[in-house]
Amino acid sequence: MSFYLSKTEGSITNAGDDKESSVEKYSAALRALYSSNQILEKKMSKLRASTIRLNLDLMKLQRHMGTMQHDFLTTWQADILTLLIEVVYARLHRILPGGYAVEEIESLDYETLTRVYRTAAKRIHRERLRRKFGLSARYHGALQKYWEVVEFRSEDPFQTECVFARWLVAEKEENPGAYEFWGQLFPLCYRRTVEESAEIF
Repeated sequence: MSFYLSKTEGSITNAGDDKESSVEKYSAALRALYSSNQILEKKMSKLRASTIRLNLDLMKLQRHMGTMQHDFLTTWQADILTLLIEVVYARLHRILPGGYAVEEIESLDYETLTRVYRTAAKRIHRERLRRKFGLSARYHGALQKYWEVVEFRSEDPFQTECVFARWLVAEKEENPGAYEFWGQLFPLCYRRTVEESAEIF
């Protein structure tokens, strides 16, 4: 009988030890899981912060690109209007302000030429644009505002022909007004259509 009791007591003791061991393993697993979750939460927090910084950088880049595009567009418009001034004076056989012929202005420095162009634009009459070149009053209005963009023109107005043309063609669906307005000047200023200029590389 005593042998039976000792065996039973031993079994109970082993069962208790096994239960305690299982609890300890479970607790250790919980601690490990908690620790793992803490690490994961820290990583997620860093990832969220990185995402926020990335979005802010992207917004800054988009604003910067928008500003750059605006600057480029101003230069492109200034260049084609500059050529329009030259074409008008050349075809009407008129002398530019300061007594310069169109073919003589290449020798002028940038600042002097800027003054010449600015004054020349103001002297172009709306009716002459319509009768001689078939251009509406809107182009006369653009020339009257030329002084606002003349400082942004390129030294060689021909160098922006192709990039401006490609931009206009790309914007044709979204901005048909700009495509139509500026595109009409390409045959006059560059002696080819805006589509032809866009295909030049």
